[in-house]
Amino acid sequence: ARKNLQATVSYLRQSLRKAGLEGDVVQRVPGGFCLNAEFPFWCDLRELRQAHRQAGSCAETGDRVGALKHYRRLFQTYKGPFLEECYMEWALQVRSEVEDLVLEASLELAREAMEQGRFNEALECSRVASKLDSCLEEAASLAMSAYLGLGRPAAAVRLFEAHKRALSLEFDAFPSIDLERLNQQAKLSL
Repeated sequence: ARKNLQATVSYLRQSLRKAGLEGDVVQRVPGGFCLNAEFPFWCDLRELRQAHRQAGSCAETGDRVGALKHYRRLFQTYKGPFLEECYMEWALQVRSEVEDLVLEASLELAREAMEQGRFNEALECSRVASKLDSCLEEAASLAMSAYLGLGRPAAAVRLFEAHKRALSLEFDAFPSIDLERLNQQAKLSL
């Protein structure tokens, strides 16, 4: 195991040098290896958490514009599930945490976009929220409202039917009355 670790660290160092990074990113310390603390690096997980903390701080002080700015940064940083192929307990916990952060940011941004009449942005944000939780009524409602705002009632009806199937399969439940109203509104617009 020690030989494999040393070979991997050596390969990593060579790859980083070929990529143009100067200095020793990986350092030997008593008991193993670590990243050089003086070496500047960017980590999406750290960026997501920081953006969420800053959004929360802004929201606590009533700075909605600042909160939305940090939620937007969080939303734009997210590129997909954290370590998607790793099923170790710690990775599953971090993946769930990241999804919760992105879900919160997506819904906040979708609400704001709907208020401002930016239907494409609202649709994009609500789609991400729906992808993270296919049974989330608020995400479906925001997406359907965005479709209606864009003049695409048929898409709103299709989304309602998909949401209805997801609720039925997952919880053996039905959509809320508000969602049914949006569906009827979409059907009347056809």
